[in-house]
Amino acid sequence: SLLAAVDFFRSSFKHSPSAAVWFTWVFELATLVTLSALSTHGERFSFSFRFRAGFFIVAAVLVMIPTSIVMLSEHVAWSMTIVLVSILAIGSGITEGSLYGFAAAVSSASGQHSGANGEQETATFATPAQAGQGFAGVLVCFIRIGSKAAFNTDTEGARQSGAVFFGVSALITMACSFLGSRIAAALPPVHVDDTLTWAEKTAVVKKVHKYALAQVFINVVTMAVFPAMATSPGQSTLGLSSGWLTVILVTLYSVADTVGNLVGMPLMDRCFQRLPKGVMTMQSLTYWASMLRVILVPLFMMQAAERIKSDLAAMVLTVVLGLSNGALSVVCMEKAPGTFVASAEDREREHASYIMVVALLLGVTLGATLAIPLNLLVLPAGGWHGLLSQRVMQ
Repeated sequence: SLLAAVDFFRSSFKHSPSAAVWFTWVFELATLVTLSALSTHGERFSFSFRFRAGFFIVAAVLVMIPTSIVMLSEHVAWSMTIVLVSILAIGSGITEGSLYGFAAAVSSASGQHSGANGEQETATFATPAQAGQGFAGVLVCFIRIGSKAAFNTDTEGARQSGAVFFGVSALITMACSFLGSRIAAALPPVHVDDTLTWAEKTAVVKKVHKYALAQVFINVVTMAVFPAMATSPGQSTLGLSSGWLTVILVTLYSVADTVGNLVGMPLMDRCFQRLPKGVMTMQSLTYWASMLRVILVPLFMMQAAERIKSDLAAMVLTVVLGLSNGALSVVCMEKAPGTFVASAEDREREHASYIMVVALLLGVTLGATLAIPLNLLVLPAGGWHGLLSQRVMQ
């Protein structure tokens, strides 16, 4: 919801064009802290309780964000939104971490199958979980398109469309709270006696460390350029308003990321099968493929600095960013828990899922942090200068 509402935040905080960067950074940092706590103490609570509590927090904050922006002055609303984004991240971290832990827990019933290298691997439900998040992102973007199209493009229309967007998102989130808790209630609760020791958790990290590093690097690259630089292509070459171009680019990213979630596993398996046997493992292939995405950073910087002046080029780069992010990320989410045997290593599988989510959030947080100086380099009016100007004026 935050990414889909980038245009809403830019219109609401005109003296701080970098609001999207700062909100993203705060959100991801708070989510990372939440995921870290969940990975060590989450077993104390049932999945049903985690889904119910996490989604409820998210729904409540989604209603409060547009309300505070409308009722408070820009300066006070900016500070309040930072606080609300932090609380939103706590709820999001609880639900996201629990989702992959839940997927790992139910995967034990699916048994084993032969992997691309002929070894026995355990099937997991990480792919549908990842794809479900992708579809949710696409749904949110289309809700934003509908809410934006229903009102005028002036300041009042932007606020009204934002209120409708966050309100509808909150209603859907409340429905998820009910459905998620009911579905998760079908699983027996995880008891504290079944938790892993620190030595066992360290062993899990060592076994999946390349997937974890790949997940970190995937999201560092993505968040370093998205949404700030990716949605700042300057003057539109297709005659679109800046608000509509931003919404279109965010929607393209969400659709491409979802498609990547769906095709990532079969594509990587096919690439792995074509490699000479013994050249590298699937972990190594995923790791090096994630490293190749670094070339996208200078391309987006050139776009943001208006060295590349084309809406079509911006759209193509955004699609490539989303496809590669979704495809590689789902491989990490699927393969890491799948390296552990079903039933015999259920706790290890769940912890591997938590590690992947923490790696994802670590990468996102580092990427969002890197985005701040990068924006300073290519968008002086939208980086720290914008924030400092706001403080000086007030």
